[in-house]
Amino acid sequence: MAYGAGGLVSMLVEELRAGPCKVRMLRADTESVVSWHGSFATNPDVAAGQKNLQALAVVLLDKGTRQRDRFALAEALENRGARAGFASDGVRVALEGRSLREDVPHVLAVLAEMLTSPLFAEEECAKEKVKLAAGIERDRESTSAQAMGALRRCIFERRSLHFQPDASELLSWLDDVETEQVRAYHARHFGSRDMKLAFAGDFDRNATSKAVEACFGDWPGHD
Repeated sequence: MAYGAGGLVSMLVEELRAGPCKVRMLRADTESVVSWHGSFATNPDVAAGQKNLQALAVVLLDKGTRQRDRFALAEALENRGARAGFASDGVRVALEGRSLREDVPHVLAVLAEMLTSPLFAEEECAKEKVKLAAGIERDRESTSAQAMGALRRCIFERRSLHFQPDASELLSWLDDVETEQVRAYHARHFGSRDMKLAFAGDFDRNATSKAVEACFGDWPGHD
């Protein structure tokens, strides 16, 4: 019997529930290496500028937790040759990681620590604000970036995810935003709501699903 590529892959993907997470697993011959990607819903108020607040919160996740500073977090991953990271698309936060099969529970635990108990230190927030401001200033010198921003402001309303404030407005917002606002946004919008994870590689099915449940089982979804 022959299958199209999409149909064959869908037959090989296993779906299960681990704690609050919808998990999909696809086995692949990757010599003990496992990769994963996932995301959860945050539902920011875009019109109120919370898309930018979420972006700032995300870049601070790996800059220290209530348990470890940024250097200890990096060491916990680097010592095992693993990686983990985050990104924001505006309405969801994405997470990704890669490690050896036996290190999946450890790396997931580090990733969960960064997600659930970030420190949001004042000094780290100040550093990231400077970096973001530098990026905005660079975009000011790019005619293509300026043209795209102007077009987005013409086409989309402020409440749209695709609306892009001008550089002056973004810089003013960065000057005014306080670390406590980042903490409050995280407390209200980060959680396991609609959380999805996909694993691919040479994983241990039972150990991986147990690790997901152990890491995120007690993480509540936001309202």
